[in-house]
Amino acid sequence: GDVSVMLFPRVVERLNLANAPDAEESDPGADGFPAKEGHIRWFELAGSRFENVEAIFSLAKTGQWAGMYLDGLVGEGVLQHFNVIFDYTHSRAAFWPGGHRKIVGEVALSGKTITTYEDGYIDEYDSKTGKHRWIAP
Repeated sequence: GDVSVMLFPRVVERLNLANAPDAEESDPGADGFPAKEGHIRWFELAGSRFENVEAIFSLAKTGQWAGMYLDGLVGEGVLQHFNVIFDYTHSRAAFWPGGHRKIVGEVALSGKTITTYEDGYIDEYDSKTGKHRWIAP
C-alpha cells in the first residue's frame, strides 16, 4: 500500500515503535537508511483521524532521515484523502477532506455520514464535531 507516514528516530524511540508487534525490517532501498515498517493505531491531520496507519520507522542516526528538526513526514497514504491548498502569500497550507477518490456508497445516520470508496477506505464524518475518521481497508 501507499506509505501514510514516516516517523523519525526521536519519535520512534519515544513511542518504542521499533519494538511494535508488527514492526519488520524494511528494505533500505536507494537511500540506504535503516528502518522498520509497521502500523500505528491512529494519526490525525486537519481534524481527520486515520486508523491502522501504515508507517515507516526511521532508525537512521545521521543524515536527512535522522530528522534532526522534524518528527516525520506525511505521505500519499494520508494526503490522498485531501485536496491540499497552498497559500504562499501567508505561508500556510489547508487540507480539505475529499481528495480525488471514487465514491462507491454513502449513507447518513444520526448526524454522521459514512462514505465508502472504491479502494476500500471508509470516511466517517461527524457533522456535530466537523471531524472525519478514516478507516483503512
